[in-house]
Amino acid sequence: MSSPTKRHLQGFTLLELLVSIALLGMVVGLVYTSFFQLSGATRGVQDMLSARQELRLLMKLVLDDLQAVRFLRRWAKAGAAKERVSGLNVSQQLGPNNEDSSVLSLHAAAPAKFYNLGSEDSVSDPGLHEIGYFLEYDAGEQIWKFMRREDFYLDDKFMEGGKRQVLSQRVSKFLVEPRIAEREAAFGGGSTDLWDLVWPAQTYDCVTNKDVGCLPLAVKLTMGIALSKDESLEQTQEINLTVRPLNEELFK
Repeated sequence: MSSPTKRHLQGFTLLELLVSIALLGMVVGLVYTSFFQLSGATRGVQDMLSARQELRLLMKLVLDDLQAVRFLRRWAKAGAAKERVSGLNVSQQLGPNNEDSSVLSLHAAAPAKFYNLGSEDSVSDPGLHEIGYFLEYDAGEQIWKFMRREDFYLDDKFMEGGKRQVLSQRVSKFLVEPRIAEREAAFGGGSTDLWDLVWPAQTYDCVTNKDVGCLPLAVKLTMGIALSKDESLEQTQEINLTVRPLNEELFK
């Protein structure tokens, strides 16, 4: 009687083992790559949402103050000998990337935001303040900071003074464009708006001088938030400050 044949179980050869390890490494690498790509995309979405929210809040803050702008006739008239000004002042400076950037100053009928007054304080909020917005370069930190200035009391130094506070360190663009006039379009095609980058605060003379407005017709605000070195998120919004005069010919 013959004995049963013995079968020798063969294991993995060294080559097969190396191939298996290499394939396993490729699979693990693909898994990690997909994970990091997904994580990066998630962080990118979160950064974008954060930038949008920050930009929306900053735009709202500036627009709320612009909507509350006032030309204070009595205030301007009382200081006629000093050429006292009121209303709105827009000037220009070099901002990030050597681009034009606005310096905004205004009289606004808005509650104070930098002065916390309680019921025990002897001073109440007058409801009229000097407010300013501008970008300022911090040479120590080598960064542009978006600033808000608020003066509790009105004085003859319309464009300086008061408390200053950093609102953001990511603002890459701040541009205020006043609409200074309307120009009749050719061939009866209505009118076109004339925009500028500056608007000087006016004295009391603007009340009686029909050729000079105390406030611009409207203001266009453009702000940007830096997402990266080469990418930014921008938003533009326009608000009317004065009511356009009626065209009497339309009602004849």
